[in-house]
Amino acid sequence: VSATSSADLLVTYEDLLNELAGADSNRNGRALWEKKVWPAIRRKICTLLLISAQVIKNRKNSFEFLGFDVLLDEQCEPWILEVSECNMCCVVICTLRQVTLM
Repeated sequence: VSATSSADLLVTYEDLLNELAGADSNRNGRALWEKKVWPAIRRKICTLLLISAQVIKNRKNSFEFLGFDVLLDEQCEPWILEVSECNMCCVVICTLRQVTLM
């Protein structure tokens, strides 16, 4: 068994549309994404945020970026696997600060 990095699991938007085209009877991945997959992802994320808003304390004058890992099953139904802080934003901000200071 070979090791797979997380970068190997990432796909581009165009790759995703091509994969979805294979799952759509009309072979139209973009329509499937826009009419079924993306609205379902948004609905599930909004539901998670509404539920979590009841238990997360508000910090004045602050915000957080969140990353959502989503899996699509054979019926193109999205499943939210994980929600995490978006650490890459910190890397980008820190790098921009370093460039600005130079």
